[in-house]
Amino acid sequence: MSTPFSFGHPFFLYNLFGIFSSSSFHISVIYAYLFLRNSNNAVLLLFLPALTRTASMIQKWWAKAVFCLSYAALLVTLAQDAFTHSAFTVTSEVGYVRGPLMLAFYGIALLYGLFGLSYCIYCRRYLPKNR
Repeated sequence: MSTPFSFGHPFFLYNLFGIFSSSSFHISVIYAYLFLRNSNNAVLLLFLPALTRTASMIQKWWAKAVFCLSYAALLVTLAQDAFTHSAFTVTSEVGYVRGPLMLAFYGIALLYGLFGLSYCIYCRRYLPKNR
């Protein structure tokens, strides 16, 4: 789902609207791209318990909430950016500029990657042998 935005985002950023565009459609495309691109991490983390067949072992509500905490932080970051413009801004004078909170997206992706890797290593005995 995020692949069309991955290819379309540079097109909208540089070609269709020009580098100095600040249209609301362009900003909406950026928000949609960031939302869908970072949703891949959450979907992967939900896929890992299904792959290792350990989803039924996760009984406690707080253990299930751990899977969603980073994604909730991402959604809060995106929501507050609409008001503070601390993750990115698009103005007609400067164009597209990444803000200091853009690193939060990379940090959340790093957390998902490390957690997913450690989960696979910890649950490696549950992985199917024939795949």
